[in-house]
Amino acid sequence: MLNILKENYRLGNDIQSKVLAFAFSLAAEIERNLISQRTKASLANIKASGIIVSFLDRVFYSAARSGRQIFRHKPGCAIVSARRAGTTFSIDQLNKYFQISEMPVISGRYWNMVHGLNADDVTKDKEGMQNMRILAKNMAYYLKCKESAAKVGILPPEPEPVEITNFIR
Repeated sequence: MLNILKENYRLGNDIQSKVLAFAFSLAAEIERNLISQRTKASLANIKASGIIVSFLDRVFYSAARSGRQIFRHKPGCAIVSARRAGTTFSIDQLNKYFQISEMPVISGRYWNMVHGLNADDVTKDKEGMQNMRILAKNMAYYLKCKESAAKVGILPPEPEPVEITNFIR
């Protein structure tokens, strides 16, 4: 006989105990399957993120090595979609590519993220979708301002030569 004190269950050799034990084992199996599915989805997301970061590393490194500053003063914004968590780190990591290349980072009202397991779920994230609309309006505004400034002769500042400080002496 097994006594579970907290919930006051008693599992014995009768039919009720067998049904209760079956329900517990079924619940444990379902939870194990859900954990497995979430783990597989997370690993797929990590793989995709690694591919994106690897690509951006190469693009921005090549641009910097060319000396042409092809991304300078072009607006950028990172948008991240996830089921639940991990988006703020991803946004921070992606924005660093823009910042190191003198790119203005366009934002919305909040961090540029939406949440959902799939595209249909994301459209149900009302706060995230509102932020995407605000972000789009802010990007359009910035592009119009940049175009208007160029028409009247307001140009971006001239680039300065790169200075490197070696803190190891």
